[in-house]
Amino acid sequence: MFSIRDDGLLRGGIFRRMIAFTIDMTLVAFLLQLAGVAGFWLTDGHIRASSGFGSTLCQSRAAPPLGLAIPQSFRVDFVTECAASLFGAPYSRSAKIGRRTRIDAVIREEAVTIPLDASGRPGAILDLSLFILPLFAAMRILSERDGGRTLGRRLTGLHLIAKDAVILDRRRLVIRYAAMFAPLAPGVAFDVWIATLPPFGLWERLDLSQFFEAYATVAAPVALAFLWAAIDMARGADAYYDRLVGGAVVRD
Repeated sequence: MFSIRDDGLLRGGIFRRMIAFTIDMTLVAFLLQLAGVAGFWLTDGHIRASSGFGSTLCQSRAAPPLGLAIPQSFRVDFVTECAASLFGAPYSRSAKIGRRTRIDAVIREEAVTIPLDASGRPGAILDLSLFILPLFAAMRILSERDGGRTLGRRLTGLHLIAKDAVILDRRRLVIRYAAMFAPLAPGVAFDVWIATLPPFGLWERLDLSQFFEAYATVAAPVALAFLWAAIDMARGADAYYDRLVGGAVVRD
């Protein structure tokens, strides 16, 4: 979908912009995963990438990993250990510790996923996936300053311009991407808080209903911001973060 506004600019539309975003985000995720492979090997698994491309092999275990402190109130019914690799090179290892509770005819399953190092022990582990959004923003800022563009924008024939005929400098680009990702701040903070908790720390603090309530709370700003931007782009207008800096995403 493309639209020409009163200013004569041919906007890129929502679909091509989403494709460009997906391409650029996939590139950043793949580079992070390569860093995770290197970090996992160099640090004996204390640096990892928790998700990405590749394959995952999971196996049932008879007992939880050594050194894992499990609360007495948590009855362990099953243990599953998973190892993820990219072309045979490991980049993540984890264990899922779970229990099953029968309520009438319904069996409810609760599980806690624990990151492990390369030797299969829990410990202080840095997940590089936490940095995907700032790295994505940094890649786009560095690529689009002085009129450049990212791989995703090149492949989809889109260009980020300034409507006042002045090239978007680094300051305006930083403001643009800060406004774009600001609604994600509560969710990122929530994820960072979870990452700092000890094993079973989240389970001890929140029950399942409280967790979903907290998750819905931090997801609401993201959904509203996405809907706002999507409606603007679908009707041929500029997204709120483009209007903030006087920019527009247009076709070549």
